[in-house]
Amino acid sequence: MASKSLRDILGYVSLTGLVNANVPDLPTPLPSAFRSAVKKVEGNTGRYTRLVNARTVARLNKYGAAALPVNMQPIGEFDVKCLSQFESITLDPWTLLALRNFTNYDLQDRAKDLVAFQAAEFRRRSDHLRNTVDMIALSRGKIWYDVDGNLLPSSSGAAVTADFQIPAAQVGATIATFTGVTGSWHTVSTNIPTQLLEMKRKSQRAHGYESEIILYGKNIPALLSKNDYMQPYLARQETNFRPQWLKDGDIQPSYKMLGYNWYPAYQAFWNDQNGTAQEIVDDNAIIFLPAPAQTWWEHMEGQQLVPTNFNPVQTDLSGVNNDYKMVHGRGMYAVQGIQPNVSITMYGFDNFTPVIKVPEVVYSLTCGVP
Repeated sequence: MASKSLRDILGYVSLTGLVNANVPDLPTPLPSAFRSAVKKVEGNTGRYTRLVNARTVARLNKYGAAALPVNMQPIGEFDVKCLSQFESITLDPWTLLALRNFTNYDLQDRAKDLVAFQAAEFRRRSDHLRNTVDMIALSRGKIWYDVDGNLLPSSSGAAVTADFQIPAAQVGATIATFTGVTGSWHTVSTNIPTQLLEMKRKSQRAHGYESEIILYGKNIPALLSKNDYMQPYLARQETNFRPQWLKDGDIQPSYKMLGYNWYPAYQAFWNDQNGTAQEIVDDNAIIFLPAPAQTWWEHMEGQQLVPTNFNPVQTDLSGVNNDYKMVHGRGMYAVQGIQPNVSITMYGFDNFTPVIKVPEVVYSLTCGVP
């Protein structure tokens, strides 16, 4: 077995490869398509130009008559700043000795395992943050964090608030109030199919993005199964749907029920800085979204300057450009230190944010109260 150089183990390219390896994550109920659209920007800020498309019909005039004047469509711009994650961990001198012991492969393999583990743990935390922020942005319209950078479940104690600009009327209202079709889902006689149909109609008329996805809270499947209008509908569904419902007591995203794909948002949570599990969506939540598309949703990734050498100290400034590289999104690198002791410090970073480019398409509602 050939030994590895210190740069092979801790160099920029090797560590970035480890960070991008697949590792276990928290539950991610959002469709994978929500993570595929990425916009790379310089630095950590992007600017979007927003157009409001005409949805009126053209006017008629007599053939040969003068052209009818029309107004220019409004154009707006909005700036978006990335959320930044930057962490470090210093390896102790004994690890450094193991990394430098090129004649004892067992020792070196153990040191490589330690480096790989730390890189994988960074990726895990980074994935958790990205997925959690996505869910909070779509369900609450805002994220909050304190002075130490800890994500918060509410605005209490927040030092920074990131607002995704979802209209206030579309966050927290009941579906009955929003659609005008009365009734709580906790009442078995509520006409749930009509409420859901009205949501499609309202979204189409408001902006043209038809609601096609529902992220739902823990109570929703049980409420649907008891509803007077839903029971006949569920009884008539083909055999590949009923057994799955009876087996899991849940709605499968692969099955389009009443024109929507349903995703169990109640599975999403994160552990806060005290180790307490924080739920993201309310038990009665019913969140309406269009199909994922870059026209209304994407991830923006900013840049980070990273050294490409393990010891990036330059005595000749003409070589600086060769020793640093701009990396979008996330990555990891390591550098050596000699004060006060010889050490290796690994740095992990991520610069990202979800962007809801058309906030009006998100309806974070509730099914009502008992």
